[in-house]
Formats: sequence, structure tokens, C-alpha cells
Amino acid sequence: MTVKLKGDRARVQEFFFKAMQAGYAVEGTKKAKVADMPGYKEIRFQDGDFLLVDRWCVNPHSQKSAGTTTIWIQSLPVWFMSYCGFY
Repeated sequence: MTVKLKGDRARVQEFFFKAMQAGYAVEGTKKAKVADMPGYKEIRFQDGDFLLVDRWCVNPHSQKSAGTTTIWIQSLPVWFMSYCGFY
């Protein structure tokens, strides 16, 4: 598969929603600690050539959180999002 984001936009979007449903909507999803980022956790989801990694942290003294989500196709980053907010 040749990676050309313009033609793969719909596939990336479909993969994003599939990964989010598998990660957050399923009770018991493994949330791993990130060794080199104190306080961070991550969820990984892979399907064929697609990989999504979502990393986030929560301030234990408030309800504030922040994180990033990245999607790769064939080990090439093709989509990135950063977010922050309150619970």
C-alpha cells in the first residue's frame, strides 16, 4: 500500500473511530503507564498497517488533563491531535 494521505483520509477517519471505540468504549481496556513520561498513560490500537497511540495525563490535584493522539500508516505519522481540558 502506498501512503498518500489525501486519498486515505476516509480510511484514517474510519480507523480513528474504530480505535476510539475499541479503546474507550470497552471496559477493561489496558491503559499502560508511559515509562519516560511520569503520570502519563496510553492506549495503543493496531489494525493492519494502521497504528493509533493515545497518551494522556491527569493532574492529581485538579480535574485537568492533556494528551495527544497520533495515527501512523506503515510507520509514517499521518494524523496528530493534541487536547486538554477538565473532567
